[in-house]
Amino acid sequence: MPMAARPHPEAACAHSSRAINTAIVKSKPLPRLNSIKLPYFWLPMEPKVPKQIFARQQEITASFLNEIDKHLLDLVEGRAEKMFEIRDLAEVLHIHPTHLSNTIKLATGKAPCFFFEDKILTLAKAMLEKNDTSIAQVATTLTYDPSNFTKFFKTFTQLTPKQYREQHLARLAAEKTEAVTI
Repeated sequence: MPMAARPHPEAACAHSSRAINTAIVKSKPLPRLNSIKLPYFWLPMEPKVPKQIFARQQEITASFLNEIDKHLLDLVEGRAEKMFEIRDLAEVLHIHPTHLSNTIKLATGKAPCFFFEDKILTLAKAMLEKNDTSIAQVATTLTYDPSNFTKFFKTFTQLTPKQYREQHLARLAAEKTEAVTI
């Protein structure tokens, strides 16, 4: 049985594309974008967030920061053995980790890790300034390996923990001599 000749696949489209091509050629040229007057509702605007959602964002952010403070206090006082991660904090707040991250980013413009690392760094600086514990003990208290703690600390302060402690002690000594001379 002889096979019927099939038309070329583009043959079916050629008819419609020819009509489109001639329509494009006959149409007017497009106006320049900067000369177009857009209606006011097409103009880019800041998204309006309902007051309830905005209030909830602030509540989640405040709760997150409060939980970080509680957890770090528990670490320092020995009531906690491991450092929380964002997902652990989200679990404490009874929300999804992605929702927590997105909400904090929306409310503050910064990622949750920024606040977590900042509070850890502030606590580490306070512990180093006391000068009653070794750097390794400070690292262990904050659940870091001493070498990783040094890398973490140097990343944010451009100083090693030892250099930071020495600068702080030198500053205190300078303040003491300045107070005596005045």
